Order: sequence, then structure tokens, then C-alpha cells
Amino acid sequence: CYIDGSFPSILYLAYKYADVGVETALLANTNLGGGSFHHEYVLGALMGLIRGETVDRLANQLDQSEVKRGEIQSFLDAFN
Repeated sequence: CYIDGSFPSILYLAYKYADVGVETALLANTNLGGGSFHHEYVLGALMGLIRGETVDRLANQLDQSEVKRGEIQSFLDAFN
């Protein structure tokens, strides 16, 4: 689904979840199904503007997970 066709739903989700948080809005968008990753970029940017948040907090949660890094490395090592 192209952004121009789904922009009204992105605006709706940004409005609906403005007081709840970025994670909840992105989860709701994902649960709608379909190819949602383009929508999530736009929705995440809007939510960041609305709530004054940056991606640093979310990115750091992923980067600091040694368990996830270890699992990914083990997976990759299995193919070498």
C-alpha cells in the first residue's frame, strides 16, 4: 500500500495514540497487517514530532541487547 493511499489511516493512528506512546502506535499499525513498514516510518516520525521523542531510546534498546546479538551471530555462524 502506497503512502498516499494510507496517509489518512496514518494520521488517524497518530491522533488516536498521541497520548499513549510511540510503541503502542507502531504496534497498532503493525497489527493492521499488510506491508506496514513504510507506514511505520511516517507514523514513527509523526509520533516523534507529537511527543517530542527521538529514535535514540528505541534504537538503544535494540543495540544494548547482548542476547539478541549472540543469537544473530550464532545463526550466521551456522552458515559459515
